[in-house]
Amino acid sequence: MWTGQQAQERGLVDALGGLDRASELTKERAKIPAGSDVQLVVYPPRKSFYEILSDQFNGTNESLEVGRWLSASLSNGELEVLRTMRGPLSLFRRGEPLALMPVTFLR
Repeated sequence: MWTGQQAQERGLVDALGGLDRASELTKERAKIPAGSDVQLVVYPPRKSFYEILSDQFNGTNESLEVGRWLSASLSNGELEVLRTMRGPLSLFRRGEPLALMPVTFLR
């Protein structure tokens, strides 16, 4: 790991600066007028807190660290509450049409 200055000395970066400077340089190289608005698109898209929790309980690989943190930070009761909250949604797969009717869940 290097500081920005060290990375520049080693030829790993073209210039020093933050996201704004990177956007300026990208516009220059792409011949986009400096005053033009551009949209920053983050890949992969950011997930909501609920999506991260849901992935953790579905066992996806990308949320293993979140799962470890949850297990270390939350009590068994708190983890059970999260599982209960996720319960009804586990009946549906992502991308399927979904219609929710008034339902009362009793435990």
